[in-house]
Amino acid sequence: MTVNIWFCGGCNPRYDRGDFARRLIQNYPELQFVYNAVQDTDVVILLCGCSAACARVPEDYGTCGRIIVCEAEASDKVRKFLDGIISGLE
Repeated sequence: MTVNIWFCGGCNPRYDRGDFARRLIQNYPELQFVYNAVQDTDVVILLCGCSAACARVPEDYGTCGRIIVCEAEASDKVRKFLDGIISGLE
């Protein structure tokens, strides 16, 4: 499964989005991760630096699902999201 980690522009970051992405990748070595891919992937994780969440990803990206992250504390939310998709594919 390919996961597209899409970063916002970073104009008002409230947490370290790069660190969030690194920890995510470490926790899911079985998944293939790409960054800001301009193509459809199975999953899109949009890492927004603040609650404005103004970044946009094309609506048809993320055939299995997509999630918007606006805070570092969302790691459990992302884990549940990915685990749900992975278990649905098995």
